Amino acid sequence: MSIPDVLANLRSWHVAVGHVSTVLAEIPDGVIHCSVSSPPYWGLRSYLEDDDPSKADEIGSEKTSEEYVEKVVAVYREVRRVLRDDGVCWVNIGDVYATGAGKVGECPGGGEQGDKWRGYRGGHTAEQAGKNAKRVHAMGPMTQPNRLPIAGLKPGDMVGIPWRLALALQADGWWLRMDVIWHKRSPMPESCNGWRWERCRVKVKKGDRGKQRAGDGQPLGHPNCDHSDGVWFGQAEYTPCPGCPKCEPNGGLVLRKGSWRPTKAHDYILQLAKSPQYFCDAQAVAEAVTGGAHHRGDGVHRKSADAGHGIRQNEDYGANVRELVTTRNPRSVWTFSTESAAWDFCLACQSLYLGAQRRGIEIDTSSGRPVRTCPICNSTDDWVDHFATFPSALPEKCIRVSTSEKGCCPECGAQWARVIEKRRTATRPAKKNAIDTTGKANRDPERHVTETVTIGWRRTCICSRYSHQREIEPYDPIPPLVLDPFSGSGRTIIAARRLNCRAIGIELNPAYATLSESLIHEDQPLFNT
Repeated sequence: MSIPDVLANLRSWHVAVGHVSTVLAEIPDGVIHCSVSSPPYWGLRSYLEDDDPSKADEIGSEKTSEEYVEKVVAVYREVRRVLRDDGVCWVNIGDVYATGAGKVGECPGGGEQGDKWRGYRGGHTAEQAGKNAKRVHAMGPMTQPNRLPIAGLKPGDMVGIPWRLALALQADGWWLRMDVIWHKRSPMPESCNGWRWERCRVKVKKGDRGKQRAGDGQPLGHPNCDHSDGVWFGQAEYTPCPGCPKCEPNGGLVLRKGSWRPTKAHDYILQLAKSPQYFCDAQAVAEAVTGGAHHRGDGVHRKSADAGHGIRQNEDYGANVRELVTTRNPRSVWTFSTESAAWDFCLACQSLYLGAQRRGIEIDTSSGRPVRTCPICNSTDDWVDHFATFPSALPEKCIRVSTSEKGCCPECGAQWARVIEKRRTATRPAKKNAIDTTGKANRDPERHVTETVTIGWRRTCICSRYSHQREIEPYDPIPPLVLDPFSGSGRTIIAARRLNCRAIGIELNPAYATLSESLIHEDQPLFNT
């Protein structure tokens, strides 16, 4: 299975392992119909170990936001090359905050991700660490870029990565068509308090790590859980302060000065085009209108009657409401249902455990940290966890509107377009009578709706198989081609296959590529070739 096989329509999908620019160089110019991807967010995750030979190629660990944007723009310059002139590109991107103050604790993240970012915090030196000096010194230098001082940004500033990237891509030649808001109904909780007086407290017990695991039938005991490995945390215990210089003058209260802001509940999805004339199937994503979109005016209000502004007095009103539509174009705020990543994957034997199958994995917590043992190969350190997966509904919507359900020309790649017909239907039909024997009249002449109906499909190209718009050799369209330059867990490829599209994914981490292949096979085991 290879990229040429997918291009020749011999295979339906392929995940290539390697640096994105290197793999993109293997794809010819102008063959991709749609690209959907989410580049690694800057300063958020480290997907490769420090000693990995591909570490230098990893995107997201750059020292500055300018370097990050420059690298991503370079990647999408290659994406634009392989994209058809009528192709569309979708980029999911999020933002980060600049901290740089060095007061964010000794580990900004939890679990394995936190271990990769341990280090000094700004001016936090081993000498200043007091009793933790040896431990902090052993952590080594801080590497998470947005935790370090950033030129031009103050601690607490939004870096503005989506805006910087959008403008840079626009300057590089892309048509920037829309910044879609991906609204997340269940965002990560954030500490965003304002100014308030609180009772001064003294910690008398540190929070302990529990040894329960979700779904094992045991009472959890504690509300919080580390997402990456299921470690349960016990709550710390406090007691009122007996009196200290900070709270004694205020009756035991201390003033907390929080920098409040709304909780972040959205990311951006940039819609980019290679040219001003790009293929999109609006009917594929049309939304049903609500009842509030229909005519509600039944008369002339007294205040507007004298001025001649009443609904019935407006000569243009009838023309505007006679053809009310039943669907509408999607708005620029999208919401998707969450998609659980309820799987475990052992790289050693390439075993994928889904749902109830995960209960067969033995969990040893005697060391204080859960150690999973694969039931098939007994491996304990070859588990693959992916920390940033978007729901497959996101790429599915992008692919649905940017590709043809019918397919594309096998010779030139031009996609087929719908043949539509608008039908006007009465919303208050009359009954049959002596005058109207058909019953198609409308009791309210201004209450009609217009439905757009697909009555067929038609090609958008004139290839050698046609002569003067007349088909001389019939052919079957082939599936459009979708690209994900940062494949990750393969959600874009899964969405593409569900919509009968060919797909090419590119992934730097071989473990993630193997994981995504297993998930793709599991999603459609009978149709993956």
